[in-house]
Amino acid sequence: MLDFFLYWFMSIKNILILCICFLSGKSIYSQNIPVQVRNSELQFAVTGNYVTSATIQLNPFLNDPLEQYFSQDLKGGYGFGFSVKKKFFWDNFYVGLSTEYIKITDDGLSQYIYNNDTNYLNVRVTESVWMVPVELSAIFDLPPITENLKIFLGGGFGLYFGDRKRKMILFETETINRYPKFNLQVLCGMEYRLAKNVSGIFQVCFRQAQFNIHSKFPADRFTYLGYDYYFVQEYNSKIYFDGLKLSLGLGYNF
Repeated sequence: MLDFFLYWFMSIKNILILCICFLSGKSIYSQNIPVQVRNSELQFAVTGNYVTSATIQLNPFLNDPLEQYFSQDLKGGYGFGFSVKKKFFWDNFYVGLSTEYIKITDDGLSQYIYNNDTNYLNVRVTESVWMVPVELSAIFDLPPITENLKIFLGGGFGLYFGDRKRKMILFETETINRYPKFNLQVLCGMEYRLAKNVSGIFQVCFRQAQFNIHSKFPADRFTYLGYDYYFVQEYNSKIYFDGLKLSLGLGYNF
């Protein structure tokens, strides 16, 4: 957990330095939109999201330590989200509630399956995972850089729901149980006022979103050319959406 927060801190520092340099330079050579900006009491936002990666621990509850830590890395995926944030107590402090739908499908995977005579087949595997979180955040606005631009930092916790499907040969797993999990998340971003009530939003989120899935193939073998090839039928897996989340969207301010 300490490594996670150190990584978050260094990443946020680098992102903020780049944003400040870029936007400060831009403000010198361009005119600001003549909009009277004030901190909004309430904001609704819609965003398009990209998550860079996810990880599946296939059977973390087995006694065999080698099987326990065997994992499958997945490429990134896209989704969309909604959020609302309300000002509380101070002019630069907000409480935010957000949710989203994100899905990753990776069909470039493979697995070896064996028969009793040590023959084997290398078969294609498709992993598909989706997640719907509910996240509560405390958000702080930093002192404004320009009249229309502000940077914010925040963090909190989330409850993460989701599912996993594994397809192999003619079979697909069926979900028996889903187990949502709580975990921490931290974020940073910028908001640029485009009009009196409309803002453009860019946000980066770091989290260890996790949920557990108990799933099962309808069979434990596949017959090919008269040979039975065997594979693991039942999985108690952990799914982590642990990649960086990038969000771009619009907010309406009240």
